[in-house]
Amino acid sequence: MTKKRRVINFITGILLILIGPILFTAGDDGIGVVLFLMFVGFFIGALQGFWYYFTMARHMVGGKAMLYRALILLDLSAFSFTVGRGGALMGVLYVAAIQFLAGAVGVLRAADAKRFGGHWRLMLVYGIICILFALAVIVSGLMYHSSALAVIVYSIGLFTTGISRVVSAFRRTAIVYIP
Repeated sequence: MTKKRRVINFITGILLILIGPILFTAGDDGIGVVLFLMFVGFFIGALQGFWYYFTMARHMVGGKAMLYRALILLDLSAFSFTVGRGGALMGVLYVAAIQFLAGAVGVLRAADAKRFGGHWRLMLVYGIICILFALAVIVSGLMYHSSALAVIVYSIGLFTTGISRVVSAFRRTAIVYIP
């Protein structure tokens, strides 16, 4: 990781650590902010993906996968921007769906890591916790008509992501020399 990327990770991590607790106290009113933050995050990810594709990935084998990833992120950002107009329940279900998808990806990554002999237990626990959070958000939204749990789950996710970004900014990376 370059020094510039480390600084960007550190600053982004600090911002996420600051936004998480503020959003934690928002309650039912915070679902609009959550959807806006999801829109911004997906949109920035899409812009980065397009930038990477047009500057480097289009010349690489399998580079079109980066273009497809950027297009999916752009589509998710547009959907995040418009789903808030469908009401708070639609926002809650959208947050739950994204959380469930993150959990499913975590479980699949853990299965791959176990198959290839890597560290898989923490990824599996993360995936299961994300799926349980998603189910709790769905139950809270459908049965109690409350978006507070969705906001709390999202703010916890922001906080933990911020911590992991700050930690990864200071982590030493191994340099592999190919003779």
